[in-house]
Amino acid sequence: MASYPIDLVLVRHGQSEGDLAQLRAKNGDVSDWEKGLEKRHSSKYRLTDVGREQAKVTGEYIRNEFGSFDRLFVSEYNRALETAALLKLGGPWTVDFFLRDRDWGIYGNKPKSGSAVEKELQEDMERKQKDPFYWFPPGGESIANTCLRVARVIDQLRLTCAGFKVLVVCHGDIMRGFMALLEGMSSENFQNLEGFNKIYKGQVLHYTRRDPETGKINNNFTHKRTFVPWDPSLITDTTWKPVEKPLYTGEQLREDLKQIPQLLNRKCHSETHQDGEKKNEIEWDPILSPGSDH
Repeated sequence: MASYPIDLVLVRHGQSEGDLAQLRAKNGDVSDWEKGLEKRHSSKYRLTDVGREQAKVTGEYIRNEFGSFDRLFVSEYNRALETAALLKLGGPWTVDFFLRDRDWGIYGNKPKSGSAVEKELQEDMERKQKDPFYWFPPGGESIANTCLRVARVIDQLRLTCAGFKVLVVCHGDIMRGFMALLEGMSSENFQNLEGFNKIYKGQVLHYTRRDPETGKINNNFTHKRTFVPWDPSLITDTTWKPVEKPLYTGEQLREDLKQIPQLLNRKCHSETHQDGEKKNEIEWDPILSPGSDH
């Protein structure tokens, strides 16, 4: 039976041209987009000087902390490729297009502040607030969609990298997809993450099947830790955290459902014969009605 790598290290790329342009647009300067950036697909963004320095510092930390790796994977986007090269981990690298960044649809490759897009984005944010995990920008991907791609990567890792030490250079939303799948998170739990939902440029997220205290190898990932080598002040708690996929009893599922008030057919409904005669009203509880497809 295929198993996971023993150690899986995820690294976000350093600051890119797009990241810097978005930061400047947030401060009211959208001139970067007029210099040709808007005509370039986001996959072509290079790292900035800051991004290259972030990658170099992260690489030094990784080499000291982990040594060499059995397998190396990287997104095909330029900012990830450049980060991978600057980590100085040798090779060979496998370039995987399933690791590409989340597709932002009509909002991609445009300033999200200080432009007409900002108004459109603000209006669409009302839709996002209903459930950020399932929300998708028009023409783009939700986090849930992105997880489908990440699931394929995880399947391949289990088939080809069981027992290995593996490093993956990718993007923030791809790392969130790994988190959601490896930790069996519900959309609600995913949104309530503390300390792991904000993913910084050059951040490292380490999953392991090896118990940090006993050294025992488990079947699934049991612990995780994260750090930002180029600025340790961003994440000060770099200790191991347990990874526990949640399992639920039927009663727990029922209790969770009670937190969401039913809007329709809440008390009862009635049925009417074809001849117009009204039948007795029937109490209807969706929780107590197995097989109901309402």
